[in-house]
Amino acid sequence: YRFGVVLHVDNGLAAERRLEEAGRREKTIVITAYGSAENAVEALKAGAYDYLTKPVDLKQFRAVVASALGRGGPAVPTMDPSTLPSESGAPPTPRP
Repeated sequence: YRFGVVLHVDNGLAAERRLEEAGRREKTIVITAYGSAENAVEALKAGAYDYLTKPVDLKQFRAVVASALGRGGPAVPTMDPSTLPSESGAPPTPRP
């Protein structure tokens, strides 16, 4: 298993796109302190397996990693982008 750290959002999304375009099978989990609905959607569209915001709940992190490794857990992202604030400053609008 490979683990990597990318510190800048733009570089992280670019790296995600390059992995996807190259047909790489590694699964990536974006972890950010500056989460927004737009960034979450962009990361998931770029191929991220999941998108977590800091502080990361350890139980959730373990579940996402286990799922990414095929060891159970949900096979869908745990992040609902609508629960994050918008970059435009609009408040989150959770789904009913």
